[in-house]
Amino acid sequence: AAPTITFTTNLQPITINENLVPTFGPVAAAVDSGIRPEDISYRWFRNGVEIPNLAGSWIKSYTLPSRATPANNGDKYKVLASVSGHGTFSTEVTLTVTADTALPVLQYANGDASMKKVRVWFSEPLDTASAQTASNYQLSGGVTITSATLSAPAGSPGDNIVELVTSTLTPGQAYTLTVTG
Repeated sequence: AAPTITFTTNLQPITINENLVPTFGPVAAAVDSGIRPEDISYRWFRNGVEIPNLAGSWIKSYTLPSRATPANNGDKYKVLASVSGHGTFSTEVTLTVTADTALPVLQYANGDASMKKVRVWFSEPLDTASAQTASNYQLSGGVTITSATLSAPAGSPGDNIVELVTSTLTPGQAYTLTVTG
């Protein structure tokens, strides 16, 4: 007789703000025929298609590889628990991604030893185009900002940090940074 596989811990739907990283699971399954839990293999699916490289007895949860975006809204996830050629799907759940309507907050800024750069940290990931528009930043004291660059590509750690190239700053001088756009 084929083993009966039952999910003892099932998937739950997730509602998350965009720019956060959701994790589905962990799940757990049991088999009625005395097979050890570590012999159960798990395979993950998104919108009915198997997610590559996500199969094994140890893969009991799945974390999106990048931040959730509005494009992920409505994606459906499920996991297949299998042993000895027999399998059972978990409940299929939906990822709901809500719009992040709060603007990023400037946390702090530091000049560097060259006195020609300022690094600016924000509370959350930034829009690539507006973050890299030099005219969106103004420093007091007649300092000119010639460029603004995200320190990391969108969707990766550091996409909340902007590096400004400036005219020469004066050591010991306090400056006020104004950000618009």
